[in-house]
Amino acid sequence: MNRTRPIGDFARPAARRFDAFAYALAAIAASGFVIRLVFALGRPDPVFLSDSNFYRIQGQFLAAGNGFADPFTFIISQRLVPTAFHPPLYSLYLGGLSWLGLDTISHHRIASCALGVVTIVLIGLIGRQIRSPRVGIIAAAIAAATPNLWVPDGILMSEGMGALMTAASLWLAYRLLVAPNFARAAGLGVAIGLAALVRPETVAFSVLIVVPILLAVSVPNRTRVALFLVALIATVAVVSPWLVRSLTIFDRPVVFSTNSQAVIGVANCPSTYSGPGLGGWSVSCPAENSRAYPIKRPPHADESVIAAESGRQGTRYLMAHKARFLSVVVLARIGSTWSLFHPFHAATAFGNEGKTRTQMILGVVMVWTSMALGAVGVAALYRARRAVLWPLLAPGVVATLVSVTAYGTPRFRVIVEPSIAILAAIGIDALLRHRRRPAHTRVPPDPDTATATATESVGLSS
Repeated sequence: MNRTRPIGDFARPAARRFDAFAYALAAIAASGFVIRLVFALGRPDPVFLSDSNFYRIQGQFLAAGNGFADPFTFIISQRLVPTAFHPPLYSLYLGGLSWLGLDTISHHRIASCALGVVTIVLIGLIGRQIRSPRVGIIAAAIAAATPNLWVPDGILMSEGMGALMTAASLWLAYRLLVAPNFARAAGLGVAIGLAALVRPETVAFSVLIVVPILLAVSVPNRTRVALFLVALIATVAVVSPWLVRSLTIFDRPVVFSTNSQAVIGVANCPSTYSGPGLGGWSVSCPAENSRAYPIKRPPHADESVIAAESGRQGTRYLMAHKARFLSVVVLARIGSTWSLFHPFHAATAFGNEGKTRTQMILGVVMVWTSMALGAVGVAALYRARRAVLWPLLAPGVVATLVSVTAYGTPRFRVIVEPSIAILAAIGIDALLRHRRRPAHTRVPPDPDTATATATESVGLSS
């Protein structure tokens, strides 16, 4: 008896079953919120020159009508100068809270923890949509407990919002796969645009997520192209105001942020090509590179000029040591991001990620376990549901490429955590099914899991 239903069948599970999933997901999300709050509200104030202070103070500037001004320049010299050191969305979020009168660090931390709750819910919904309610619940539980997801919320780092926007992009992508239409394509494009305004590298989702989804849908090629263009136009529309501002307001054109150039200068120098800093970044890099590659700049150069020159110094060092870069540094960077190279380096974890040693150890153990289970999930999806698998792998591709071009840190892996949680949950589900399956029988497909058309199963439900 065929108990599966084809993709596009919008019949819902029984109300009681849906309610059980909703209640369980709500309980997990609430538990995740408590975990985040306990961590966040017990944290000391961020150090002076930190990204956390940058976002928080710039949010207050926005609430006061001072625009995207550089917080550190103002603190040091009382001058309001424009900046694009970081993309704008997280500062805008904190600025909206400040405008409402919620401008203390505790208010901002609680609001950031709320973002993490939405991420948990979305991960649960994705797991349910592409596999089953049980997978959704397991994935949400993993997301609630994973330190690499709740630490950024507690220390006011934009990576938490980046994970949220990545999860939103994946959820909307699978909804587009279930029922391809222009509204859903536009929604996916908007989500990718918002993700790019938090983590610019996620603009690559326009290709790495949208294209595999559209290649899998059963529509005429002309419609497929039109859906892609709608998603792309929506993404461009979202990021255009920031891009226009960044390209025109500085002495040199800036795309998304000056940080993308400046980081090359602090990640390529003797201190990051050997020794304990191998594969990372160092505040000593600019001075080290200036001795080898001196530069002259105008006395009042803006940050676009400074970032470009820093990037040029770092590039010159890289090219002079490209053999070591390709054979050693790249591997160290990738290994650091995936917690495979010096995973228990406490000083690096605290400085780059804000984790204590205990949280670092817990995070490494969890990610190793989740990736092992995720490998089982990848195998399960690859055999029958490849159209579902490829978008889940896209954030990992992006995070790895960022590590190669910038430096290695588990912070860059935060956008991959939704995929890791979902794939790990699918792996756990597959192992549970295998354990219960008698050797002499074949269990029919789960009735809560939709299948694809006759040519390829993609396992989506509405």
